[in-house]
Amino acid sequence: MQTPPIMDAQHLYLVPSECNWDGRGEEPSCDSVPAMQRAMRRPPHVPEDDELAEITEELKSQIQVIMPDAAWLQPLWMSAHFCVHEKERCTSDVLNFMWRNFAMLASRLFSTTPLPEVIELAIQYHSIALWLEADEATYQRLVSIYASVGREGDAARTVQEAIALNAASPEMLDQLGMGFHNNQMWAPALFAFKASHLLSPNVSTALNHLVYLRKRCADWDGINEQIAQMVTKVELSWTIHTSAPAEAAAQLQEETGHPWIFLYFPVSIVTKRVVAQRFALRERTVSLIKVPQLPQIEDKVQLEKAKILSDVESKSGAAKWRTSKRRLRVGFVSADFRRKATSYLIAHLFEHIDRSQL
Repeated sequence: MQTPPIMDAQHLYLVPSECNWDGRGEEPSCDSVPAMQRAMRRPPHVPEDDELAEITEELKSQIQVIMPDAAWLQPLWMSAHFCVHEKERCTSDVLNFMWRNFAMLASRLFSTTPLPEVIELAIQYHSIALWLEADEATYQRLVSIYASVGREGDAARTVQEAIALNAASPEMLDQLGMGFHNNQMWAPALFAFKASHLLSPNVSTALNHLVYLRKRCADWDGINEQIAQMVTKVELSWTIHTSAPAEAAAQLQEETGHPWIFLYFPVSIVTKRVVAQRFALRERTVSLIKVPQLPQIEDKVQLEKAKILSDVESKSGAAKWRTSKRRLRVGFVSADFRRKATSYLIAHLFEHIDRSQL
């Protein structure tokens, strides 16, 4: 299989190149990495000895709050012990392993507690890990952190550096595109989605985002062929899902379509329904895997769950639910309860609510 081409950093056009020399003054360096990227890779401060020991203990205590059963991290703490107390055993491989995983844990902390100090800590640890060794997964997490906190410029420069060091991934470019998209920066978002799709044409995520944004920007050339690709991927995943459950479970890891995006396109209502069902199933599966259990609320959740299941399973409980005169309390949540189409269109729904039941 032919390897997709890795684009040169300057071809992203996300930061200005310094290679347009007018012949006056000192000639700039015009290698594949802009000067801004070289400046980014100046050595960060790498903690040692007492500072590293303090960082390790602090990180260990923070992780135990969100992951009480973290015995699997013992090799990481052992590597930190080597680098503090037994320097002869702190080889470059051990050092890289330690900081790569420190960065991963800092990213996990950021996902649960996105405080400013946690954000800066995560960025610092990722910078150290990447200075020691360019790693695709570490670059991708750093881009995701920057995009999550609205620092699209830093995310773009990080992607460029990853591309220049041959450590970029389609997912990283797609994350960058979403960051630009969320800030209504359509041109760089479109370019990032195109680059992601170029690097991995068989992955559906970037194709979904690319076709959606192309339609939004009235970029019609060849769009019908790409819409057909999207539909084909969904129909293929549907066939696998109905005929081979084992393969379908494995395929949940790959994005096959987003229900909101498919609403924009002239495809059958059956296809749109399949997209929504598989999206919901995948999101539920991912949430069960990735969402940490918080000890302080776990007991309460278990008690409430047991009570609900007991009510549903018991005959008296089921009868009580069916015959109770107590009205259901339902909340409607939206970002569009203002002078927008959603508010006007939903008024009819409120008018037809049976207030005796709801």
